[in-house]
Amino acid sequence: MATASWGSIGDLERNDWLVTQEIVHPGDFLEAASASASTYPAMTTTGHIVAVEPPSAAIVGDGGEPVVVGHSVLWNWADASGSTAVHVSTLGGSETELYRAPSGTHLYGVRADGAWIAWRAGADDTSGATFPVNELWAAPYAETGLLTPQRSWTDLVNSGRSGAIGDGMFAYDGYDATLAEYAMYVVRLADGARFEYALPFDAAAGGVQWGIATDPAWVTRDEVVFPATRSHGIERLYTALRIDLTALTPQPLP
Repeated sequence: MATASWGSIGDLERNDWLVTQEIVHPGDFLEAASASASTYPAMTTTGHIVAVEPPSAAIVGDGGEPVVVGHSVLWNWADASGSTAVHVSTLGGSETELYRAPSGTHLYGVRADGAWIAWRAGADDTSGATFPVNELWAAPYAETGLLTPQRSWTDLVNSGRSGAIGDGMFAYDGYDATLAEYAMYVVRLADGARFEYALPFDAAAGGVQWGIATDPAWVTRDEVVFPATRSHGIERLYTALRIDLTALTPQPLP
């Protein structure tokens, strides 16, 4: 791994950390990465959580999609019993369980911005089919002790993705109420106010369809930016869309 400041991106050819076989095994690689000013966590294809603070690195736990706040790395993990929980650790520190999902529910997609921790949740499905994930849970950010969720909303659309967090806002995608158009939703975690923006389908233009490619790139109190596609026949444009949240009217979530 190489690092550089924003003002000297050209220096990225300098290696600050070289992967070792003890941390990333042959044939394995890093994915689902996050980053702070000091720490770079990622998940290996075999399910280990690796934290890098050049020139040091170590496996700090097992799980999926780690996120980082400062030096602290958070992720979700299911143990042998099938129960899922939120975990946190630091490079050289000890792993701690912050929250365990109630019996019969499954959590995933832990997100944190230093003020809030949020995650998606839904009912377990023992049939092996995809379980419905329509709940958003949130708690004030903490690195020690057990989390006590102060917010839980159940009127979310199941998009199959984890969402993004920032500035006390949680953004995720799905379909609008008509199930005909893609939509981006943003929840203000402090009070549950939700902003919605449906991407238009322009039938008059010959069927121009906007779609959402993946999780939002970022969200703040004023805007959400996400990768999107614009399709017209066989032509497809990949771009990024910015939605001005101050121009939308929030609605309360139940």
